[in-house]
Amino acid sequence: MKRLSLSVCLILSLAATIVQAAKDPSATAFFDGSITTTDLISHVTGQSTAGTGMQYYDLYSLTVSATGSYVFELSSLNTTGTPSNALDTWMAVFANVFNPPGPPQTSNDDFTGTLTVLPGPYAPQGYTSTATGFTGAQPSSRFTTTLTLGTTYFLYVSSFRETTYVGTGTNGQATGQYVSGISGPGSIAEPCFAPYSGPNNFQKKLDLS
Repeated sequence: MKRLSLSVCLILSLAATIVQAAKDPSATAFFDGSITTTDLISHVTGQSTAGTGMQYYDLYSLTVSATGSYVFELSSLNTTGTPSNALDTWMAVFANVFNPPGPPQTSNDDFTGTLTVLPGPYAPQGYTSTATGFTGAQPSSRFTTTLTLGTTYFLYVSSFRETTYVGTGTNGQATGQYVSGISGPGSIAEPCFAPYSGPNNFQKKLDLS
């Protein structure tokens, strides 16, 4: 697919934000993916420095239609018991540029408690609103942060664990499937690919259609 210039990309992104906001002024976005050994590696402040000190990751860009407080949730389901096949979830948000190791605008490793955005459409897969930290049935991460209209953000989805880690028991792993939900006062526009500075020139398109 031909990539658009940054100026065209930003115009289309803004137009998509305005149209989407008119249709759904308080949208909740859901998406899913997987961290695999074929992903690029990086390290962000707060992740494990043991072993290789590097982590596999996925990166998404996003913009919002209204400034305000947004909730980000990330979960992975343990479907194998012991040893677990769940991801030891870890996520962070960078504003304007992805520049590991950061620090990022905000990040979270383990969340234990009640999720308010998930499970959403993933309930039929077995996901629940109960987050179990870095171990157990549903390792999860969660944070609330302020996003600003007109700013491009990069959502870094990864594991706390370094690339060679092999978990025992029900501890989450360095790789695995994940689901995510984002909720706030504005809609989240489907972003374009856009160039940015930093050592890892790779990002995924967050497709919320």
